[in-house]
Formats: sequence, C-alpha cells, structure tokens
Amino acid sequence: MAGRTSVTVGYASHSLQEGAQRGDVAVSFDGGPDTVVRTYAADAQNRIESLTVAVPAGTQSVGVTLRMRDAKNNWYWAVDDVRVG
Repeated sequence: MAGRTSVTVGYASHSLQEGAQRGDVAVSFDGGPDTVVRTYAADAQNRIESLTVAVPAGTQSVGVTLRMRDAKNNWYWAVDDVRVG
C-alpha cells in the first residue's frame, strides 16, 4: 500500500430481497475502524461493482469486510469474484 493514493475493490453481487435486509462493504486501514463505502438494500441484484477508495497517507495495509444485516429466513446476499487492487 505504500505510496498508493487509492485502492479498488471489485466484486460480483446478487441478492434475494424480501424485506429490510442490507449489505455493507467496508474498508479499514492498518487495522483501524471500518469505514462503510457502499450499502445495499434492494439494489444488489446482478451487479458487477468496482469501488475506488482513497488511501490515507502512510497506510501499510487494507482490510475489506462484507457484512449482511437484518437478514431473515431465506434472504441472501451472494458475493463472488472479489478483487482488491
């Protein structure tokens, strides 16, 4: 990460939306707190995403978290082909 000013997080996304479920994509730098960079509600169906995120100066590492919230019974959020570059 040294010297980088941005990082791109890419993935394929699909969901079955039956209510209030939400999906979050978050990044953290050097083990710090998560920062949500994208939230999904009903709009995660059949999408190829490429998110560009600014990298703070001096960063050595980046972490990516994909989190599903408020899911019930048969709702899902499928994520595939994750890449960070």
